[in-house]
Amino acid sequence: MIRETILQGDTDLLEQQLTASPDLANQLIIQQTGKAYRVHPIHWICDVVFEKKIPEATALKMVRLLVAAGTDVNGNIPGSTSKDTPLITSVSLYCDTIAIYLLDHGADTIPRGTHGGTALHWAAWVGSAIVVERLLREAVILDDQGDEFHSTPILWAVNGWLNPNPRNKRKQPETVKLLLAAGADPNCKNEAGQRAIDILQEHGEKEMLAILQSSEGF
Repeated sequence: MIRETILQGDTDLLEQQLTASPDLANQLIIQQTGKAYRVHPIHWICDVVFEKKIPEATALKMVRLLVAAGTDVNGNIPGSTSKDTPLITSVSLYCDTIAIYLLDHGADTIPRGTHGGTALHWAAWVGSAIVVERLLREAVILDDQGDEFHSTPILWAVNGWLNPNPRNKRKQPETVKLLLAAGADPNCKNEAGQRAIDILQEHGEKEMLAILQSSEGF
């Protein structure tokens, strides 16, 4: 019922719909027509922002309406086909202001999503310094290696920086600085036995390499 409303960016209509039927705030949305992908309404909102169909400012207004209507900010709705919580979805789809709003409204930072990454892993990957900074105020594990690649958030930041998609090249160097300042270990190795510095040297990346080499833990 609210799928098309979100797609159109109609905040007034969404408010009317949620006022009339608050249960819509916790009803899954079919992500792709004709396929059995059902996701949390906030996940769908972030999808629409990622596809550049609505601005993030409009999306944030919609998220606020959903939260006011009682949506589960951790995405605990039976039947969801997504591995990611609304927080991880917002982070991984570059919806920084939504991620921070969710954190401010009690979103859990512990769950793992796609590839076993936490919200901190994904914030590091996409180079969202503002979200990393906010996450560091929560109970996060700086050197978490419980993902599929046995990689810490610093290693995710490095690989996000090296990713060929130009859209993903954001503020990864700044996220590494934040993680190091918080006490993250720059010498943790991934499943291939590589440290962040090894990967950067292999690719000739000097900016982030200098940051790591100047850290106290190196």
